[in-house]
Amino acid sequence: MKKIFFVVFYFVFSVVKAQINPAGESFVYSLSKDGNQAAEIYLQTDKKTSQINQVTCYKITGFAKITAALGIINFDNKITSWIDVKSFKTCKVHAYFDDGKKKTNYIVECNHAKRLLSAYSLEKPNEKKTFTFAPNTEDAWSAFFLIRRTDFSKLKPNDLINFNMITDEEKSQAISLKYLGKKTMTFGKKTQECYILAWASPEIEGIKTKSIRIAITADKEQIPAKMYVDTDKGFFSIELKSFIK
Repeated sequence: MKKIFFVVFYFVFSVVKAQINPAGESFVYSLSKDGNQAAEIYLQTDKKTSQINQVTCYKITGFAKITAALGIINFDNKITSWIDVKSFKTCKVHAYFDDGKKKTNYIVECNHAKRLLSAYSLEKPNEKKTFTFAPNTEDAWSAFFLIRRTDFSKLKPNDLINFNMITDEEKSQAISLKYLGKKTMTFGKKTQECYILAWASPEIEGIKTKSIRIAITADKEQIPAKMYVDTDKGFFSIELKSFIK
């Protein structure tokens, strides 16, 4: 679960549409395993902006509620991200996880001018780690909005979207997604035309990467609406239940 939530990555594909204003938006996603609902994921952007190191930011909070037994005891989690309203670059991330056995209370701060990322835990603030990152690095939530700004109308089937993903506090990996075109998809209580992305590379242990599909609504909002993947531990899907703007 931590790897799903604590993700920092950047798109190098340069086809980006105009600015969007996500202030006040609210999303609810349903996570299912083998067809049975396992959790709900919530994503909320504050209506008011915040100041982080003299930069005006959107404050975005995400958390999940376990709705079925997955072998996780008293799981508690919350990720708060502050994103520059002009560039949509991540300024700061606060990630909190508690699985009943171990707590993780992590802070990540981004200096885009120097391309440096500082990471430390609130429990051990003096053990700060600093490392470089590629240009245009985003965290999971800012990338969520970057997807919504991608101009899919300029993509052709089999075009690749390339990005780097930091899979933990100090490791990054090159990723490629393939654009497949449009398809009518059902998610929540809706049926709608969507842009479809497939996983191109790399291979991931325990995951059948060729099975990964991501559907993004083909409308002005371009909301990631559905994702599914087959793994050694079962078939997982995430789909949009509600969106309030």
